[in-house]
Amino acid sequence: MKTLKITGLAAILIALSFLTFSGTSDAQKKDSAENGIVSSETIDAKQLIKDIKFLSSDDLKGRETGTAESAAARNYVLKRFKESGIKPFKNDYLQKF
Repeated sequence: MKTLKITGLAAILIALSFLTFSGTSDAQKKDSAENGIVSSETIDAKQLIKDIKFLSSDDLKGRETGTAESAAARNYVLKRFKESGIKPFKNDYLQKF
């Protein structure tokens, strides 16, 4: 069970860091902007640190599935995706499984 918790946080951190460190050409930037994709130049490193600190904080008590803390983490990530201009896949940020 702990492996899943670490894996979930790792996936979020990888996604956020990919946005932070991905480089793009001018043509890619133009195409990306037209398609609603956020470029690395729009990532705020201070905000990224805040995101990581919140998602890894003791207040979320490990984000165990089905808990209020898990819902709080999910809602935080959804809010940050929207604020960052990341477009949802098939009109929804959530993936049902």
